[in-house]
Amino acid sequence: MICDKCGTELAEGAMFCKACGKMTDVLVKALTPEPEKTSDNAATQQAAEHNAQQDAPPSEPPEFALLDEEISEFSEIESSSDRRRKRKQIPIIYKIAAIAFIIATSVYFVFFFGAGGTLGGDSVDNNNIVIDLKQTPSKIRILKELSEDERSLIPQAQSIDTLEVTKASTSRRAGTHRADIIITSYDDSASYIRYAVIIYERNAEREWILSEIVADKPSMWSVTPLAKTSELTVDSAVRETLLEQRFSIDDYYWHIKSDTIAHVAIVSQITDLENGKDMVIANVVFGSEVLTSHGQLELNFEFGEEGWLLSGYNIFTPFISEYMPNAEFELTNEVLLDDLMRADIEMWHENHYIFVSRELISNLTINGYSSSNMGVNRVYTFTFNIESGDILFAVNAEAFYRFDSLIGWIPGREGAGRFTTLGDEFDFETRIIN
Repeated sequence: MICDKCGTELAEGAMFCKACGKMTDVLVKALTPEPEKTSDNAATQQAAEHNAQQDAPPSEPPEFALLDEEISEFSEIESSSDRRRKRKQIPIIYKIAAIAFIIATSVYFVFFFGAGGTLGGDSVDNNNIVIDLKQTPSKIRILKELSEDERSLIPQAQSIDTLEVTKASTSRRAGTHRADIIITSYDDSASYIRYAVIIYERNAEREWILSEIVADKPSMWSVTPLAKTSELTVDSAVRETLLEQRFSIDDYYWHIKSDTIAHVAIVSQITDLENGKDMVIANVVFGSEVLTSHGQLELNFEFGEEGWLLSGYNIFTPFISEYMPNAEFELTNEVLLDDLMRADIEMWHENHYIFVSRELISNLTINGYSSSNMGVNRVYTFTFNIESGDILFAVNAEAFYRFDSLIGWIPGREGAGRFTTLGDEFDFETRIIN
């Protein structure tokens, strides 16, 4: 097999000349499609096309035509790939631009309307201190510092349950951070809602230091009781309210002292936790060395920042008194006469000297008594007559008795005598005995 161009001898079936590179007839035949079988009309048309090709000027060799076709086809494929790549690149660009816009907008709003705002109307100087917004006091830190700071609005008996930051702003120029907060705290008896403003300042080491804790919106503070008034609260309220009060009970005047109230117990209770009101009926027992007195009080409590406080009381069941078993006392004429004789009473009246003796006394009558100091002291009024010669004396007098916890009832007042007259002198009524 010989190359038509350079005459080089080629192996049988070679497609290219290894010397000049010309395609052999073998490759040309392989690349040239075989003619299809056609009908008479198609054959006629094919003959006409063949004659037109014979009349046309000579064309490029088949191998160059094939190469041009392949290059054209490759260019079309490359253009199609470029168009697809460009179409893919356009959405990515849009996405990157959208993400950048969202980030820029977020930073703007956080900086100027969040932690980047100014405190107290300060203007922002971008050339001044730059504060890292991530380092402003966190909610957890605020909660911890409020729980430990003595200046906080939370009593020691309470613990902060929730903390809400409603507004925060940072002054870059002043180096301050302000937070408006709502605190919810609890103790054993109530839940409390408080509003406050806290202010942090940055020190020389650029650390946030809690500077101020200021009560805010006091009209919006609220306290909600979690339990009704306790027995201990009722007992303390009764003792504090009745101290130094004076009561008239069964004609006995009670001056309430710290040890007068012997017992307080709740009988019934109507509690309105939502409105912070509690109405209590309580048994109250007074006690002295001699008497015991018991009755019921209606106690009205209202809940506030300091818990349940007594706002008023009324006597629900009247108090009645009775003597203790070891303090019963009934003054008789015999006891009174014996006490008069032991008193060695001497009297003067209009130049008449009278020494009172049992034989001279007649018509001794006890008229009654009054008590004081919660029944410990008694004052008896009595009358008697004394006959001296032909003159009859009618005497009105008082006898004092007091109760001693060790001895019992004894005549006389503490530090004073046993008897006195109804006035500066004995009240005498004299008449001549016929």
